[in-house]
Amino acid sequence: MRNEKIVRKSISFELWEFSLAAYKRQGIESLCLKLQREINADINMLMYLLWLSSFKRQLKTEQILGIMNETEFWQSQVIKPIRETRKTFKKTSVLPDNAFKEETYSDLLELELTAEKLAQKQLFGDGITWNTGYPAPTKESAAKTNLFTYTKILDGTINTSDIESLLSVIQGD
Repeated sequence: MRNEKIVRKSISFELWEFSLAAYKRQGIESLCLKLQREINADINMLMYLLWLSSFKRQLKTEQILGIMNETEFWQSQVIKPIRETRKTFKKTSVLPDNAFKEETYSDLLELELTAEKLAQKQLFGDGITWNTGYPAPTKESAAKTNLFTYTKILDGTINTSDIESLLSVIQGD
């Protein structure tokens, strides 16, 4: 029997709680949105990689590609269309700016957030982290490896200051 701790939290859905807490940290939301815009990063994937890093787990290129393949349908066929609809709706001049338009926009935003949460449930799986990826010496080294590998897959780059900002998510309060 293995002595590694199995990290499982079925009631409160740990990855989602981690992501919500990360997003509240100063500058993280804008940084994630910047990476989404500039290199087409999936924010759920960023959060998942950081969450795994918090357990000193790092992934190889083929593992990240496998996860991307598993989540691609939901990302491209559900989340992105909802996001585009919400953005288009916000910019439309066909409807006057009024309570209906604001409420509808808010409903679309809530729908997008629900779709994001469902995507994270797919990533979270059964919540076991001890056998996901490979052990790393530190949380920070795992995060750097995971983030650099992911951005390389996306044919993008991530600068050192952005990495340092993202590391704040796993370094605690």
